[in-house]
Amino acid sequence: MGSLFYLDIMLTVVLLVACGLTAYLLYTNYKERALNGYVAKQLSEIMTDAQTAIEKKTGGKGASGLHDLNDPEVLSTLVTVLVHKLGDVRLNVVDFASVANEEYVSVYVDMDTSDIVLSLNHGLASGDADPHHPVGYIISDDETYH
Repeated sequence: MGSLFYLDIMLTVVLLVACGLTAYLLYTNYKERALNGYVAKQLSEIMTDAQTAIEKKTGGKGASGLHDLNDPEVLSTLVTVLVHKLGDVRLNVVDFASVANEEYVSVYVDMDTSDIVLSLNHGLASGDADPHHPVGYIISDDETYH
């Protein structure tokens, strides 16, 4: 009788550990999904602002291929261009965790070439930027998306 009691206790512990692990994995999956949704929303806002700035500079002609910024293909195209330019990019949980919550990417548009510039240097528009970067960035304002 005593050995069955110990077997029940051991199986209960195994079951509790499995339930705890499942709950942890569900929580990390939820957080990753929320982060992906946040990044997609912010990127959409960035693309909209960049498109507006380009249209102002070019007199409403706009840039080809960026007409419907709510289209998932635009986000896919942006990511495809980044991977094509930079090569394979591997991101894991440690990469996401190593970025501080208050860190953000500043988006600038080179008004001469209509290039979109994504940078962690938030001073590019103010003139404290790297002198090797082209000039003509849009002036930053208080409506920077973080």
